[in-house]
Amino acid sequence: MPIQETEKSTFRLKEDDLIIMNALEKYGPRIGLIWLKKMLEKENFKGSYSKLIYRFSKLINANALLFKTVIDHRKLGLMLTFLNIRAPIKRIELIKKAVEINNTVVFHSRMYGEHNYTAIFAIPEDSYMDFRAYTELIHVLDVEDLNRQIIKETIYPPIGLGWYDRQRGEIICNFDKLKLEIEELLDKEKRKKKEEEKRSEEKIITPVKLDEMDLKILKNFEKNARASVTDIAKTLDVVPPLVTYHLNEHINEYGLIKKYFVAVNPKLFIKDDAYVALLVKFKNDLWSKAFIEAIKDKLFIHAIRILSDDSILMHMHLPFNGVMPLERLLWEYTKEDIVEKFEINRIDETESQSYTLPYELYKNGRFNYPHEEIMRKVEALISAPEQIAK
Repeated sequence: MPIQETEKSTFRLKEDDLIIMNALEKYGPRIGLIWLKKMLEKENFKGSYSKLIYRFSKLINANALLFKTVIDHRKLGLMLTFLNIRAPIKRIELIKKAVEINNTVVFHSRMYGEHNYTAIFAIPEDSYMDFRAYTELIHVLDVEDLNRQIIKETIYPPIGLGWYDRQRGEIICNFDKLKLEIEELLDKEKRKKKEEEKRSEEKIITPVKLDEMDLKILKNFEKNARASVTDIAKTLDVVPPLVTYHLNEHINEYGLIKKYFVAVNPKLFIKDDAYVALLVKFKNDLWSKAFIEAIKDKLFIHAIRILSDDSILMHMHLPFNGVMPLERLLWEYTKEDIVEKFEINRIDETESQSYTLPYELYKNGRFNYPHEEIMRKVEALISAPEQIAK
């Protein structure tokens, strides 16, 4: 999803800003400022309430913060799947239409690199074979390669300011230092693995049943993580107590909101910003975990996704002059037989689109995958692409 351009030279983060931002991520962006001030006293914020209002207003007015509500899709009976597609450039528009036909798409984008289109879908857990049939049909559109993976885990990293230089007011990459940090973290990951093996019981998640109001509230939170109960009530044309009831008795009770993701606007702190998709597979999961642990707080990373073949997928922003050092690091790891494969593709932000979960497909207590309708439309696209129905 394209991020609003801002003027980089007019804003510098102060120490208090970092404390406020970390507190917002910890306690959620919907927290009131009076309550936030009480919480900040535990976080070494020494300023007054007036100072908090001033600094918070500066952050908001500068468009420095990005907020997102992360819904626990597994509790809704959904699974995330990832497609990485390589096709002739002349067919990309048709690929885009085929992706948009599928009601379960939550993100798609054109890329410049080895693979030139990517998409993520949220499908019902019992509909994977139907979804697979849909992806096989896409092959008819002269697709040269299609990498289809289930997303096993999604990690939402902390605010990516580990490489923020406060004096210069921008992100300065240091991949040589990152390499040393990764190697230092290996021993830590070995110890963690032993502890995880002792308690490696996988929890079975039973999807919860929701009503129409629950779904509408969740969709509003996805669209605006800072929306108040009053805001949502006005949008849905209901009274605030009704929203509060569903929020407390259903949504919070079931733990449907996994976390609130607070991040910085990369356009404000990165000169010559590059938005890239990194796909890397380490030969050893310890190296994979050490790499994630080392890099997760350095750059602005939308999400870190672990795929079914144990590859790591990251959509991230970094300085353009940091792309080649990142490639060099991974190339060195490949020569050292640490990395099995990797690719870095530049994402076209003007051709990127994000969506909420497909709440409109929820009927009779579960999500339903409209397989026949999707296949019919894709077949129509293949036979007469210029006449495809919207």
